[in-house]
This record gives sequence, structure tokens and C-alpha cells, in this order.
Amino acid sequence: MITLFRYLCLVQIVGSITAVNHTVHSAQGKPGRVIFLNFTRVIFMPLSFFFAVQYGMNAILVPWCTTYMIITLAWLVYTLNKLDISMVSYLRTLRVPASATAMMAVAVAAMEYLIGYIQIKIPLYVSLSVEMIVGAAMYGFILWKLDSDLLKRLRILIR
Repeated sequence: MITLFRYLCLVQIVGSITAVNHTVHSAQGKPGRVIFLNFTRVIFMPLSFFFAVQYGMNAILVPWCTTYMIITLAWLVYTLNKLDISMVSYLRTLRVPASATAMMAVAVAAMEYLIGYIQIKIPLYVSLSVEMIVGAAMYGFILWKLDSDLLKRLRILIR
């Protein structure tokens, strides 16, 4: 189940980078577009799951990696076209957060490996806490190194 959950989380990254699209269309006075997207998902996702689950629990990854991704990426392309933003410029904005996320994942995986390697019985909540702190620290460090202006803007916003 853990492996299944990990793959579902990876696919959800695409969903999270398109979450703002709903707000964009609503702000443009076009909430019908959001309703159409949700209607499309309501129709196609259950159908995909129905056919996939017959091949076992892990087969539900297939609709998430195909149907969900196609619908979500089509929604992204549609929104970018409506906003007259090129895909290249949009992807450039994701470079820093994607790099920080990848480095955070590497740091957490390394910490998980290190904790397992030293073979000391550590309570699960302690090891999870350490991994979360290391991951957050790495993410913050990479953001600071790659986009120090972002942190300055955040400080101004907080004040």
C-alpha cells in the first residue's frame, strides 16, 4: 500500500501545479469552465477505476497515470492558452520549486537510509520528525540559494 501511495503522490504533483487554474477561470467570470472540468473528471475517473480495479489494487495506478494526467494536463494547456502564456515560460517558473522538491526528496531518502543503516531502535515518530525537519531545512536552503528574492518578498509580505 505504501508503494501505491507514493505513486499516487507523484501523480498528484501535476494536480497541485494546476490547482490555481480554478481560481483563474472563476476570476475571469467563467466558473462554467471549472464545472466542465469537474464533470469530465466525474465521468471519466470512475469509469477508468471500474475497468482498472478488475486487475488488482495496484492497477488503480493506471487511471491516475493516464486518465487523470491527460485531463489535468489538458486543463493546464487550456488555461495557459486562455491567459496567453507559453508552456515554456510556465515551466521556467517551476524550475526553482521543482529543484527544491527534488533535493528535499533526496535529503529525506538519505536520512531514512541513514536511520535504517545505523540500526538503532528509534521510535517512528522521532525518525519521521527528523526526516521532516531535514526535508524542510533542505527545501528552505535550496530556495534560499536559487531564489533569494523569493525569501525577501516573503519577508515583506509577512511584515
